[in-house]
Amino acid sequence: MDKLISVGDLCEILGLSKSRFYALLRDGIFPEPMRNPSNNRPVFNAEQTEMCRQVLRTHIGVNGKPWTPNRKKKTAARASAKKKDAQEGRIVALAGFGITTTAGEIEKAMQSLPDDGRGMEEAEIVLKLSNILRNKA
Repeated sequence: MDKLISVGDLCEILGLSKSRFYALLRDGIFPEPMRNPSNNRPVFNAEQTEMCRQVLRTHIGVNGKPWTPNRKKKTAARASAKKKDAQEGRIVALAGFGITTTAGEIEKAMQSLPDDGRGMEEAEIVLKLSNILRNKA
């Protein structure tokens, strides 16, 4: 028998709040849950969970209708803090390669990466930055 997961667990997997999930469920975007016979709580099996993931990837509901996900607006302060944290982490990681650098040097090196490193794993970014900064010296 499939492992069944609760709405809360599914929302965590999907990265949605329960209220947003239930709104999409009401609109027919997500599949109807099964019910746990012992307590009548909604649960989802592996197939339904994968259907929900597919809906998030394609933005087409199980009812065949398109939907638009809500997007959180990035504030300049939040984006700046996230960028600063990433730069500090890269400085520490590069120090592990024996490379002493600054945030400014990293920023400049990032510009030589394809699409400024967007879409790349952090480990790959650090490795490429280490090569760039070693060749620069």
